[in-house]
Amino acid sequence: EASFFGLPIGSGPFRLVECGPQRIELAAHAGYYGGRPFLDGVRIAIVPEECQTAITALPSILHTFDTDLNEADGGKPDERWQQLMKLCQGCTLIAWNLNKEGPQQSEAFRRAVRMILHPQDMIADLGGERVLAASSFRPESSASRPQSAFDPKRVRAALKESGYDGAVLRFAAHEKYENDVRWIERRLAEWGIRAEASFSGWAVGSDPESRARTDMTISGFVLAEDEVCEIEVYEHGDCIVNSFLDEDRLSWIRGRIDAALAAESAEGRRMVLREIEDRLRDEAAFLFLHHRRLNTYLHPALRGVNLNSLGWIDFKDVWFEHPA
Repeated sequence: EASFFGLPIGSGPFRLVECGPQRIELAAHAGYYGGRPFLDGVRIAIVPEECQTAITALPSILHTFDTDLNEADGGKPDERWQQLMKLCQGCTLIAWNLNKEGPQQSEAFRRAVRMILHPQDMIADLGGERVLAASSFRPESSASRPQSAFDPKRVRAALKESGYDGAVLRFAAHEKYENDVRWIERRLAEWGIRAEASFSGWAVGSDPESRARTDMTISGFVLAEDEVCEIEVYEHGDCIVNSFLDEDRLSWIRGRIDAALAAESAEGRRMVLREIEDRLRDEAAFLFLHHRRLNTYLHPALRGVNLNSLGWIDFKDVWFEHPA
C-alpha cells in the first residue's frame, strides 16, 4: 500500500515521475484521452512549516497561502501577480475522543464547550483564513443555517448538568492550528475549563498511543463534490472522526452509509449523509468551527487557471502567454 501511494496508477493527463517529502514532479501524458496538456511538466515544491515565511523568495509560477501568513507578510508575492480566492469545500472542527474516559463523555459538557467556542467569535478574533462560521462539513449548508447567539446562562446550566470537576483536557493538534488552539485554551480558561495542548504532527489519528492520551483534537477536512470523501471521513480507520468515535455510533453510521449507498439518487444519498451529520452535531460528538478561504497567487503570464473543489488548479488546462 505504501509503495502504491508513492507512485500510484491513474488515468490522468500527467504521469507521476517523483513523489518525495520535498517535491512532486509530473510529466505530460501524451496519450491522455482528453488531449495532451499544454505544459510539458509540473514541479510542486513542498515547503516545510519552518520555511513558510521565506516562500516568496522561491522562483515559481504559483503560491498558495493560508490567509494568516499572507496578511502577515504583506500580501501577494508581486503586485503584478494574479489572485484567486475560493471558499474551501470542507471545514475545521474539534473531535472528541469518545473512547477515552474524561469530561467529554458527558454530552452536557460537550454542549457547553460548543457554546463557549462560538465560531463567530473565533472568526472575529483571529480573522485570516477563517471566513465563515461552520455548522456542517459543507459551506453551503453552514451558510443556510443561522448561528445561535452566545448565551452565558445556557453555558452555566450545561456545565452544572455535566458535573465538570476541573479535570484537565489533553488537547493534541498539528502545529498549523496553533493560533486556533491558543484561542481555544484561553476561551475555555475563562469558564474554568483546563486544556493543555501538545503539538504532535498528524500522528494523533493513526497512532494508538497518541490517541489513548488525547481527549480532543482539531482537524480540517476537505471534501470533493461527490459523497466519497464524506463517507471516508466516517469509514477510514486513520481518520480522526472514525478513530475517536465509539463503537455504538460507528455501528449506527455504518448502517446509515449502507442505506445511503442503496439510495437511487444523489439527493437520497445526500439526505442520509445529512442525517449522520445532524446526529453527531446534535450530540456534540464533534464541534464545527469554521470554513476557510484559499488564497492562490499566479504568475502574470499564466492563463487558463481555475481552482477545483480541492483548491488545486487543473494543470492540464493552463498555459503561458508570452509578452508581445
